[in-house]
Amino acid sequence: MCDVPESAIEEALLAALASPAYKDAGAAQEELLRAAGGAGACEIDTLGALRALLRKGHLVAHTANGSVDPTCDPSARFMIAGTPGPAPEGLAADREPRRIGNYVYLPIDLLGRGKYGVVYLGWNDYLHREVALKILAREFTGNEKSRKRFAFEARALAQLDHPHIVKLYDGGQTPDGACYLAMEYVEGGTLNRLTEKMGRLPPPLLAKYMYQAADALRAAHRHGLLHRDLKLENLLVTSDGTIKVTDFNLAAFDVTALEEIPSAFESVASEIGKPPPLVGTIAYMAPERLNGQPGDVRSDIYSLAVTFYCAACGGPFFEGIAKDSDVYFNWRWNHTYETPRPLTERVPEFPASLWSVLDRCLSKEPDERYSTWEELLEDLAAVRRELSPEEDFPAPAVAPRRPMPRRNPLRSAGLRLAVGAVALITLAVAARPLIFWVWLFSVDAHAAALTTGAFTTAVCP
Repeated sequence: MCDVPESAIEEALLAALASPAYKDAGAAQEELLRAAGGAGACEIDTLGALRALLRKGHLVAHTANGSVDPTCDPSARFMIAGTPGPAPEGLAADREPRRIGNYVYLPIDLLGRGKYGVVYLGWNDYLHREVALKILAREFTGNEKSRKRFAFEARALAQLDHPHIVKLYDGGQTPDGACYLAMEYVEGGTLNRLTEKMGRLPPPLLAKYMYQAADALRAAHRHGLLHRDLKLENLLVTSDGTIKVTDFNLAAFDVTALEEIPSAFESVASEIGKPPPLVGTIAYMAPERLNGQPGDVRSDIYSLAVTFYCAACGGPFFEGIAKDSDVYFNWRWNHTYETPRPLTERVPEFPASLWSVLDRCLSKEPDERYSTWEELLEDLAAVRRELSPEEDFPAPAVAPRRPMPRRNPLRSAGLRLAVGAVALITLAVAARPLIFWVWLFSVDAHAAALTTGAFTTAVCP
């Protein structure tokens, strides 16, 4: 990230594309990065400005496949909108706006794709706000279990309010069955992408990002929530250089934590239950989970440490296995029995204090790891003070727990009316003998008054 305003980067890009060298044939991404670099812009911000110009319609991108983000296609060529050129087949369709709920998006504005859904850059017309629009893949909309998991993620995110967790704005299901979530749009990209651009994260930045992610996960665990899919792709980096944890689709509940600390998530937990033990990304998974155990907070701590180990060295956790390998038995064996090479050996001048924290998180036995996020945060804070003594470190930003979700007000009002009516009827039935004796007494008194003439005297003195 750099200090050059996005408007200045956009002007530099447009100026380059208007030059004779690129006016007719367009420019490749590498050429535009060099042009913006001459204005002092870094690569990450330049790509963000390039996507912004595409969204605004100032540029068009000619790619082999218009349904993906053009900035991720090295062969893409960018032109100022209206410039003649051989538009690829399907590009026009991908630039046609589509609507879901209160949001509009272009298929060309693809931010990410996962097993169960896709994320687009969306726009709310009423609020004039950009969002990350997560849509459940069409092939899963007819699957009840997939819809429940999607709804679970929505309800979990709705309860979490933390500066390092992606915010949920809205969500729902359309009449034709499409499910969507409208979330906070983080323009910076994933930690994976940042690591690829930088090669590896410098230790002070690594300690800062790990501290922020751990703080967010502590806030989630205060409600009994385990993430269970921590990895480089599920940590976003904002344009101002802070971490945001995202993708709680595979999250589960730590039953022990729910018993110790009553949580607003208990109602959600009762609806969804606990998913199967082996869900997540096996390259980052704790040994106990790879061996069939459900795991707990210490499993998330292990996965977080694997994530930042990879960011620290810019390579895979185990040097003999590629990060994207999907061979379960290889990963299970390595996570269970093999020890990764210390970062103090793998990365020149890596701080021993930071490696000591990561090494404890990566212990094979859960009992040898940090048992709580608070313990980990305390040690990370000490490392940050050592590596960046000039920084001021605020207390962890753990938000207060929200109260239990309120019941449906209409249902509650109806229930109160029904209970009140039943109580009145019961009271009336129970009071019938008393009413009879009161009536009988009044009749006797009236008869006695007529006999003695008191009644006549009272009425006609």
